[in-house]
Amino acid sequence: TGDCKMNSISVQFNEQQLAEVYHLFGQMNDLPSKIFSRAINRTMDGTKTDMSSGIRTVLNAKKKDVDRLILISKCTPGTLSGRVKLSGKLLPMRTFSPKQTSKGVKVKLYVNKEAEVIPSAFMATVKNGYQGVFKRVYKGTPTGMPVNKRWNRLPEAYRLPIRQLFAPSQVTIFIKDEIFNPFKRSVEKRLEVDLQREINYELSKMK
Repeated sequence: TGDCKMNSISVQFNEQQLAEVYHLFGQMNDLPSKIFSRAINRTMDGTKTDMSSGIRTVLNAKKKDVDRLILISKCTPGTLSGRVKLSGKLLPMRTFSPKQTSKGVKVKLYVNKEAEVIPSAFMATVKNGYQGVFKRVYKGTPTGMPVNKRWNRLPEAYRLPIRQLFAPSQVTIFIKDEIFNPFKRSVEKRLEVDLQREINYELSKMK
């Protein structure tokens, strides 16, 4: 079964599944626990794939970037439970292949939407060598006409501070019903299939 929270899911078995395995292998030392832990860990690997795919049906992100945000707490024979967690850390906008234009930075954030231009945004490399998409945070009172100069040629009062721009929250996307509900069903199905695979494997060794 899947115990779901806002950004994570706990993978564990129901009483019927536990009873079936103990009925078949209950007299064989710690074999049931090994069967359960292997099945859960296999399911969690597939769950990570499903979570990443679901998010990327909405967010125009690369698989490797989304996968880095999905963390797995492995199951052991002693715990019989595992957890897949989606980090709340936002993806930097630089990971969406942005392009600098005269009006700002053009970037495609959503799969089913056109690329948008973020006004006044700019791409730059900061002192530590990090490349990103930024916006100026000028706290003074704007006067006169806007100054159209490269970021590194502006007076420091206008250049700093700056803030990095990030993509929309992947957690907010993931918990939408159209993404989350099919995901939860797929977890339950995966767990059922993976448990049966492990049972069949152990039974085949007894023939």
